[in-house]
Amino acid sequence: MIRVRNGKTLRRISRKILKASGGRNIIAMTAIAMTAMLFTAMLTMGGSVLETVQQDTFRQVGGDFHGGFKRLTEDQTEELRADRRIRESGARLGVGVLSGAPFDKQYTEVSYMEENYAEHSFCTVAEGRPPASGKEIACDSRVLELLGIAPGVGAEVPLTISLGHGTARQQDVTDTFILTGWWAFDTAGTAANVRVSEEYAESVLSDHGFQGNSDFSGSWSLNVFLSSGAHIQEELQQLLADHGYQSESMGEEGYVNLGVNWGYLNSPMEGRDAAELAALGFLLLVVLLGGYLVIYNIFQISVSNDIRFYGLLKAIGTTPGQIRGIVRGQAFTLSLGGIPAGLALGWLLGAWISPMLQNLGYGRISEISADGRIFVFATLFTLFTVFLSCSKPGRLAGKVSPVEAVRYTDGARGLRKKKRHVKGGGTPFGMAAANLGRNRKKTLLTVLSLALAAVLFQTVFALGGGFDMDKFLNDVDAIYKKNGNCIVAVSEGIHYADGSFVSEAKTSATDGFGHAQLGGLAALLANIVKEKTGAKVRGIELSLLQRCGSHLASQTDIEESFLAGKTAVEAAVSGETDKMVGFECSREGGKYVCQTKLFNLSEVANFEKKVPLEWINAEQNGVTQAFIDYALPLIQGDAKAPTENALPRFARLKKITAK
Repeated sequence: MIRVRNGKTLRRISRKILKASGGRNIIAMTAIAMTAMLFTAMLTMGGSVLETVQQDTFRQVGGDFHGGFKRLTEDQTEELRADRRIRESGARLGVGVLSGAPFDKQYTEVSYMEENYAEHSFCTVAEGRPPASGKEIACDSRVLELLGIAPGVGAEVPLTISLGHGTARQQDVTDTFILTGWWAFDTAGTAANVRVSEEYAESVLSDHGFQGNSDFSGSWSLNVFLSSGAHIQEELQQLLADHGYQSESMGEEGYVNLGVNWGYLNSPMEGRDAAELAALGFLLLVVLLGGYLVIYNIFQISVSNDIRFYGLLKAIGTTPGQIRGIVRGQAFTLSLGGIPAGLALGWLLGAWISPMLQNLGYGRISEISADGRIFVFATLFTLFTVFLSCSKPGRLAGKVSPVEAVRYTDGARGLRKKKRHVKGGGTPFGMAAANLGRNRKKTLLTVLSLALAAVLFQTVFALGGGFDMDKFLNDVDAIYKKNGNCIVAVSEGIHYADGSFVSEAKTSATDGFGHAQLGGLAALLANIVKEKTGAKVRGIELSLLQRCGSHLASQTDIEESFLAGKTAVEAAVSGETDKMVGFECSREGGKYVCQTKLFNLSEVANFEKKVPLEWINAEQNGVTQAFIDYALPLIQGDAKAPTENALPRFARLKKITAK
């Protein structure tokens, strides 16, 4: 067989066909763009969830390093950081913690930080500069707020630092420092931070005998990045072993405290039930199938319209493979125009929908992913869908013979004509029904693609469902007119469909650091109801009252609280660490049974368990019997709290440091 170099000719034919079908090309390009848009939106939402969960965990942990080593000497720090497996590192020298008022309830660490350590621990100086020498400090805004000092370079800051805090060697040192810089305190973290100069850290530790690695004061911490975020714990343990250290047995020779960042261990899919995962999988399937059906239908119609032309090509010797290549060439050319537009629109759509994902329990989405891999994968998935969709129409065009092409009528290939008597066939609706029946397969595919589009739209609409002020007012008005009174229990966290909290959106209240304040929702809704209905309304916020109401706790609450504390102490004494006490409860046969269970912190950190949607009634203004069955056992029993002079008597524990 002689191989003819006719690729250029085939491409020219493909372009000529496209040029002759302008309107049809716009429709096909729009379908391809929509498919790319859906893929990009899905990947953007997934990436945004991943990045938000990870960043929130980093903030709680206090850094985004892969892991780190604590209680090191300076020599050990330099030895480990020189290992070639460590791609990047940062170290800090612990000095102590702030003691006395006003830091009794705000744990605040004082240390010297290398700049790389500070950067990846969210302690980078935003205003001013880091401390360089002597009694210079930089700190977060929380420290300055507690001291009542206005941020300003050169301000004098008196601090009392507890060296060896909580140990028999504890010593307090009071000094007045000069402020050189500060940064905003992150409320997601637990500890505030004060950065001192290396000169001051070494001097005060040496003067008071805190050198070595037995306590936080005087010991070094080394946080590291490895070549990748996979198998962090195994790689760090192997790194220690290669240097003659171990992290398993505290108190034994060569022990080094090893920690792995939870942010690289948690997955947003952990803790999701099978129904949620099935729903997410179904949504992805809808996007895949919807894109395939739409593009397939367009190319099927395109080939049907051009079938005579393909028959003429067969008549002059064009092979089926070459005709399939012409169809694929048209698809590729249309993809060049449709995919870029779809990628841009898809990212914008994903950025708009991502905040609504908090309705599925992912927390508020604060990070919108723009990872380049999103666009690469969306492009590949779209191209795969396009070429899969045009493969069957291409085979149809390649199989048709010149004679069949001349006689071709869509839906009539291989069928003998039958006389049909359709009731009402002379009416427009009758003729439309008859036309749909000419090709039942194409009709089915078209209806299915439209149905999938409707399902996708409804899914997104349901996903974005949030608080509706008009519906709320109508519900309150209806109950009030029926009963003469109405009580509304509301969560501070209710939000609109766009993810903004109701209290935040209406009051625009923020704290000193720009974080939304969610208090005041009851008063806000009370004022709106009063304005709309004219009824007498009172907003009551339990707030501190509920925290002081331990005398109202049920007997079930008391017993389970005691059980949780007992389990925690027993686990700690037996050497368990990095665990949280949880409950496993059953309600089978009307009998409530509760047992404690230890969970790894990495399984529960940054996760929340919301009330299942099936426990909310269809009107979304009350609860179902399933919720009542869940809650009733928890409020059983009247706890007999001890009293003294008719007032509740509470235990006062002595603060004795555990040895």
